[in-house]
Amino acid sequence: MKDTVSKIGGFTIIELLVALGIFSIVILVGVGGFARALKIQRQVSAFSSVNSNISLILEQAAREIRTGINFCANGTVCGSSSVLSFINAKGENVTYCLNGEAIERVIAGSCGDGQRITADDVSVQYLTFIISGNQNNDVHPPLITILTGASPKDASIESYTVRFETTVSSRVLDG
Repeated sequence: MKDTVSKIGGFTIIELLVALGIFSIVILVGVGGFARALKIQRQVSAFSSVNSNISLILEQAAREIRTGINFCANGTVCGSSSVLSFINAKGENVTYCLNGEAIERVIAGSCGDGQRITADDVSVQYLTFIISGNQNNDVHPPLITILTGASPKDASIESYTVRFETTVSSRVLDG
């Protein structure tokens, strides 16, 4: 009779090290991809917040401008292209202006005295008002073009400026 020796199966140390190395590489690639996805999601969320906030502000200003009269920009009353003053439908003297990194809406006052209407996490780089058709007896309503650029204030977000532009026509002829 032959002696039968049973072999116990297992892994050698080299096989174990190779398997552990491959597993580590797969985990590192997966974790890196997940970290990039989280960073991109934070950026998208921050820029979405900026987009929503500035769009809301432009819509609010546009509604008020449509029924306004006596507009000025780059004129003797406003003095700056980043300031727009006019009289709204309620008869209030309203001013929209850039104060630091925020857009303000001022009633019967000057820039710096008003209410900040941009969110705390939004940084406005520029605000420009361009008026055309604002002369008396030209039979055209004033057109106000608003240009602005904003970005998130979060330091961990890559800095890009989101640019916005809209043109609003006053409903009042020779306003």
